Amino acid sequence: MLSSHVIGHIALVGIGATAVMDAWLHLLARLGVPTTSFALVGRWVGHLRRGRFAHAAISKAEPVEFELGLGWLTHYLIGIAYAGLLVAVQGAAWLVNRGQTTVSTDLLSEQVTRRR
Repeated sequence: MLSSHVIGHIALVGIGATAVMDAWLHLLARLGVPTTSFALVGRWVGHLRRGRFAHAAISKAEPVEFELGLGWLTHYLIGIAYAGLLVAVQGAAWLVNRGQTTVSTDLLSEQVTRRR
């Protein structure tokens, strides 16, 4: 079973990676490149609760309450889930011994090392 410490690191890695992706999307949007509307992601998730999985065009589906916030929350939860999958495949040691592959976990590995 994973400790709360490892779960916290997984959450931070997922949030950090998702934030980097969001920065990239922001840059693309400023350059005029169409990007994802997280309100539509929230709309899709909102319709899941009503039993509707597929839509001909989600942009034409009935809006749901708080769809933008729901979309952003879903986006970050998926990022955390991907980080959890990474640790499940690579092992919790990846959080410390990852070969300097990410900047967001450099600070985390220092904190883990200090606690030992």
